[in-house]
Amino acid sequence: MASKNTNIVSKTLVESYIRKQVKALKQSPAETIDTLTKQLLDKPKGSLEKYLLHITPEKLQDTQSGYYKLFHDILPKVNTDHLVTLGMNIGYNGIFTASKNTQTNSPESKSDALWAFMLSIDGINYEKKSAQYKAQISNAKKKGTRCFMLFIEKNAWKLLPLIKKEKDCAFFLFCPRACLKNKSCTKHIFPRPFS
Repeated sequence: MASKNTNIVSKTLVESYIRKQVKALKQSPAETIDTLTKQLLDKPKGSLEKYLLHITPEKLQDTQSGYYKLFHDILPKVNTDHLVTLGMNIGYNGIFTASKNTQTNSPESKSDALWAFMLSIDGINYEKKSAQYKAQISNAKKKGTRCFMLFIEKNAWKLLPLIKKEKDCAFFLFCPRACLKNKSCTKHIFPRPFS
């Protein structure tokens, strides 16, 4: 029982810290990224953490990077709670859960723990294969994965009910730009303006 309580306290502290940093990022993005990087660079132990901390500030401060424009366009428009949830799902549920799973499971299953799971979706025949996709996501979650990269060429909006059900996961949806202009897709992704 103590372990469960420790996890709850730990998760609450991490969420409070992320909430504070998201607020700081909205007020002063460049300064906050610099400060966070300096604070965290001497602490990471794993190669994934070191890589992410090395590349993130570089990409977010390079005006030629696609991430620069995305970051600076989204940050002021997206609801703070949504950004905190995304941060928790990527960082705490994603990286922490996957690495904890790798440390606690038997040696033969260590290679199965993935930080992110990539899945190519057939948007035309989605209904016929939806049970298969759900099973793949469920199996990945059992192994500790909480971040999913979904690639789809058409009808991306069909994935949204599945994504909404997985509240403790982060999903990155890769689809053609034209898909986002489709009325049926945008009404699901952007039902109301960002607040």
